[in-house]
Amino acid sequence: MFPDDKDHTHDTPDETPEDLTQSSSFNSVLDRIPVEETPAPEESEAVAAAPVAADAEPVSSPIPHPPAPAAQQENLVTLETSIRALDAGHIENGKRNYKSFWDAAKLVGALFKTLRPLPYDDRERLWMEFSALCDDVRAQQTHEKEELKFSSHELRAELEAKIAAVREQAQAATKATEFNTVTSELAKIRNDFTAKQGVEPNMLARDREALWKIWKAADDEVWSRRTTLRKENYEQGRIYCAQFLEMAEQGDPIECHKKIKELRPWQRDVELSREQREEIRKQLDLAWDKAAARIQEQRADRQKHFEEWSEKAEGLLEEWQNKIEKMREFRGRLLEQIERLNEMEANARTDEFADQVAGWKTDKQQKLDHVADTIAQLEQKIESVKKRLKK
Repeated sequence: MFPDDKDHTHDTPDETPEDLTQSSSFNSVLDRIPVEETPAPEESEAVAAAPVAADAEPVSSPIPHPPAPAAQQENLVTLETSIRALDAGHIENGKRNYKSFWDAAKLVGALFKTLRPLPYDDRERLWMEFSALCDDVRAQQTHEKEELKFSSHELRAELEAKIAAVREQAQAATKATEFNTVTSELAKIRNDFTAKQGVEPNMLARDREALWKIWKAADDEVWSRRTTLRKENYEQGRIYCAQFLEMAEQGDPIECHKKIKELRPWQRDVELSREQREEIRKQLDLAWDKAAARIQEQRADRQKHFEEWSEKAEGLLEEWQNKIEKMREFRGRLLEQIERLNEMEANARTDEFADQVAGWKTDKQQKLDHVADTIAQLEQKIESVKKRLKK
């Protein structure tokens, strides 16, 4: 709850200096002081000469004695000192503590009634001095009250505007960092108007109380929104984790890794409690590890298949090389045959035989072209296999 600090700046005495005299003038007060008479010389001497028994108790004289000048001076000094101390004291951190001042003023006012004897003129002079001091302090207190009232209203309006702005900021917030900024701003605003131990209040109690209610409503609103978003984000995170676990166990593990990488910024930035964020992180890590294990298994299988294929490919390379050698030998023979057919065609005695030789030569040429195509295909296969074998 908001602390209900008492504002000493506003304390006002229950009694004024006039009240301290109980509305009686100093003349009436002095009139009630008993007048002491001086005894006749002979009576004084008789009293002094009268014998007194050793065991007799002292008897007070019914005749009052005049006040001693020393007693009057002592009372005068006491009252003057009290007024000076009242004026100079009760200052804390350069400012007057009005509650302490008025509590002390009551005690000083009471001295005017209790100190006896005290000359009338001195009493009147000190009373006027005391009254003037109280009037000055009361005027200063009133002035400070008005200043505090004005500054308190200004500060309250300023902080209310800040709270309204923070509320709008909170409504647009979705990330944890944004909500942390909102919470930090609210804390700064609270520190601007809450009373602190040993620090002069900068706001009236009623303004602080009103501002506290507004601030508390805003703070509750922010936490309500954060709680709602945390619940929604946590449920969405659980769905993501379930999907990725299934993908890691039964789907494409490489695609699973890709999806988890894409979700990591969401996991770090989205509004979640620390416990919720940690649980989702652990589930994503679990899916990642399972996908990594399957990727390793697939790599091992591919390596095994590659080794098996490599062994077969080595045999194919040798087989294809042998074929190319044979095809090249066959191409050589075809070229020789075509050369002889050219001679036969040139030396043919009849057109009919020349045409027959030309047909043979065409057949040989077709075979030669086929051999060239076959060699080219085999060489392309050999080059491709060698690249895969990194030879």
